[in-house]
Amino acid sequence: EQESARLTALVESSDDAIMGATPDGLITSWNPGAERLFGYTADEIIGQSIAVLLPAEDHPKMRESLGQLACGAHMGFYETDCVRKDGTSFIVSATLSSVVDVSGMVTGASAIVRDITERKQADAALRESQRVLATLFSNLPGMAYQSRNDPSWTMTFVSDGSFDLTGYTPEDLRENQVATYADLIHPDDQIWVWRDIQSAVAADVPYRLTYRICTDAGAEKWVMEQGRG
Repeated sequence: EQESARLTALVESSDDAIMGATPDGLITSWNPGAERLFGYTADEIIGQSIAVLLPAEDHPKMRESLGQLACGAHMGFYETDCVRKDGTSFIVSATLSSVVDVSGMVTGASAIVRDITERKQADAALRESQRVLATLFSNLPGMAYQSRNDPSWTMTFVSDGSFDLTGYTPEDLRENQVATYADLIHPDDQIWVWRDIQSAVAADVPYRLTYRICTDAGAEKWVMEQGRG
């Protein structure tokens, strides 16, 4: 009885929507998290089909999932669209599992649902920002890069301008695949370039340097670099 009460308290206090359903998809249980997420009270939703929580175009997929659960499947995490009582749609991460009795017979299904709309929107915004930056950097004269602060200047991002400047493609320089940027700096300039950049990084100020590099073809070039730790 104590274990049952503890599990009930966990379900009731969860921020996630937790619900149960019959093998054919009629809702049998509905926790407060589900009420907050979908907008239906338990009295309103229990006895209805879970189809009311999904867009019409996803109903065939729902029937397929119910069929798999009826066979005892555990479907793990997957993402799908859902619909609130007010008609607004949102994206969720859901876990579906079969519910079995002591004899091993499937008696229903359970679902744990979490709203991930904000996370998906943030991911989409980040991808768009990265796309815009990549487009911007690809049209810059010279080369833009981001690197670790190590003696090799191990690059984690390199713009397309690296080839015209150094003779190495971004893939050649990224993670030191073919060459390190430190090795491209003229031997007579390596020590003071490292020293001056470290001083600027320690002081958290921008730096601007002019030094020589040696390209893949062996040509010597003067470059101006400006950056910040």
